[in-house]
Amino acid sequence: MKNKQIAFAFILTYLWVLMILLGGILFDALILYPDIFHDVPRSLETAMAFMVIRGPRDFFQPVGILAMLTGIGASILCWRVKSARYWTLGSVIIIFVGEFLFSMAFSGRETRSCRRVRRSIPLLI
Repeated sequence: MKNKQIAFAFILTYLWVLMILLGGILFDALILYPDIFHDVPRSLETAMAFMVIRGPRDFFQPVGILAMLTGIGASILCWRVKSARYWTLGSVIIIFVGEFLFSMAFSGRETRSCRRVRRSIPLLI
């Protein structure tokens, strides 16, 4: 009985972390990005000044790692339950591919494009 309770707690923690991660992604995409790219020269300068102390990276890296760790733990602890096995394992694989590998593949391009935008701001003003 104790193993089932621990597995249930891990699944609930994993669900809770995923809901926080989804809320952060939705906030970033629906609230933050439209404000940053509304009026590009001025709004980008304001956003860069606003995100000097903290940025999205400071939130998404720890929450993403926590999502992976709780997902792996939930997959291990729920392996005996056949109906939950593939759902938890599939969600961990989707998070790993969608968040980590995709971010790593495009991280260099993001840096180059930000440098290009910063160089072009004085030309636009």
